[in-house]
Order: sequence, then structure tokens, then C-alpha cells
Amino acid sequence: MQIIAENDRGYVGLDGNELIVGSKVFDPPKVRVTCPANEDGGGGGVLSANISRRAGVVCDGHDQVEIGFARFEQSESVRGQPGNPRAEFAVNLNDGSGGADSSMCKPLAFECDRVTRDSIGVSGAGGGSPSRFVSPNGRWWLQIQDDGQYVIYDAIDPAHPKAVFDLWWLLSTLEALGHRYPR
Repeated sequence: MQIIAENDRGYVGLDGNELIVGSKVFDPPKVRVTCPANEDGGGGGVLSANISRRAGVVCDGHDQVEIGFARFEQSESVRGQPGNPRAEFAVNLNDGSGGADSSMCKPLAFECDRVTRDSIGVSGAGGGSPSRFVSPNGRWWLQIQDDGQYVIYDAIDPAHPKAVFDLWWLLSTLEALGHRYPR
């Protein structure tokens, strides 16, 4: 391993094609990225995954195509509030239409109190629905219904899926029994 920087608490090194950030103490190492925030966005940073157009040479951004990135930024719900740290973590993926920013879609995003999605379809057998998550084998569906309920279906027969779990029903039943979640 080639050590790039080192001090009494940690080190940064290159080991083949791996960047290593290591801690010498019982405190996990951190990589901090930062930028200012305004009404258009900002704060946080991005970890980008790209395809290099040429092998065996150093490729700058013009010789790469972005295929996806994980982004931490200030939540849209508090944009324009520079001191507000409410955050969103989003997964952005290239839809295959090219290498420009317009080719990126945000299928999934997380905030402290919600999960959002812009375009998630059905995987496995069947058509498409922006409100359904499907297990890799196509048997189990988590359907986010129009009324906001989350229902798990056994779709061994996709033409006649059977509801096997209703989160709203469970929470309502627990509340009727005196148990309220979240507390």
C-alpha cells in the first residue's frame, strides 16, 4: 500500500485501485464533503460511479459517462433555509438515454421521516407500477396503495394476488389495543 497522508489518528492510502481511509483509534474514519446551500439546493455531496471511455489511462470527466450516484443534500422541504440541516439521501441512476444530467432519474430518496420515489417499476414478471416493489423472484409484492396503505401480497398467481399483510391495519389494531407507534 502507498501511504498518501498519515497522522497519529489515521491515514489515507492507495492499494492497487482502492482508496483506503483508515483509523488508528477506536473511532470510525470519516470522509467529509461539503458545499453551501441555497434555495436551489446544495449542502452535502455526491459519490459518483462512472464508466471510463478509455482503458489504461487517466480519464478526466470528459472521458467518463456517469451511470449513477448517491447524493446527500439539504431536503427540498427546507430549501432556502441555509442553517437548516434537514437532509435527503437520494440514489440517482442513468436511464440509458445518454451521459447528460437529463439522463439521471431519482428512483429512491430517504429523509428522516419518509421514503420517496420518482419512478420505481415492477421487477420480475408483470407490467409496471410506480407504487409497487417486487421481490427478485416476482412472488412477493409490496404495494403502496392510492389510499396510502402498505400491503404485502403473495403473487404466486399474479392474476390473483393474495394480500397477506396490511401495515395500516396492523398499526390501527395496535393503537386500538393501546400501543401507539411510533412513540
